[in-house]
Amino acid sequence: MPTLIVCTDRELLALALERIAGDDYQCEIVPSAEAAGYLAKSASPGLTGIVVLDLETGLTELIRRSQATMPGVPVIVWQRSGASEPSLNALEAGARGVLHDSSRAGDIRACMESVGEGHVWVPQSVTQAVLNYRRCRLSRREGQLLNLVSQGLRNKEIAYQLRISEGTVKVYFSRLFDKLGVSDRYELALLGLRHCAATPSGAQETTTAAASDYPKSVFVNRPVRYSASTAPSAVTAEPLTNYLQKQFA
Repeated sequence: MPTLIVCTDRELLALALERIAGDDYQCEIVPSAEAAGYLAKSASPGLTGIVVLDLETGLTELIRRSQATMPGVPVIVWQRSGASEPSLNALEAGARGVLHDSSRAGDIRACMESVGEGHVWVPQSVTQAVLNYRRCRLSRREGQLLNLVSQGLRNKEIAYQLRISEGTVKVYFSRLFDKLGVSDRYELALLGLRHCAATPSGAQETTTAAASDYPKSVFVNRPVRYSASTAPSAVTAEPLTNYLQKQFA
């Protein structure tokens, strides 16, 4: 029997997923803080099933780690908000399905079945986001600047954290404005808040975060050019799988 590994701290969600899974899965409920260790310990060549991740922080890193240690076990992410960017980031990291707090029982079951068969399943809102957003890859320095400006740091403080001049910071910001299609620091900071993980306070910790925990790409709300033959017309498993694989390859 396949295993449904649910990583969450919300008891009601765990109980609901266990009930929806019924007798088709053996459910394992794992506290969020223990998720990384549990998934690494549970990795085995013969393991089959699905992992559901309901985490507030560290989601993309855990998706990648799960895919590395459990390559045959797909991941469904459970989003607590309806924002598109976290879902797109999760798909880019390797997730195969997206659900959220407003998902109906029928949708949850459909997602589990589709993902279990090797397809991608996402809500209609995420389908539209795939069509209307474009992914912009960031250099290491661009990602660091986006992370720091989203924390409210001024140019002088950013220059100090990254050990570069204020003039260089201004040059990077000018390039980022043009690359991401934003007009000022406020819009850039809002974009960063939707893509950057929360970081602890403190100068040393901020420096460490800027050096390692930064977005490698962001999704910008501009129409994507696609042909009528390649664009999915509805949330159906196989066409959407093909389209998403192109977008997140």
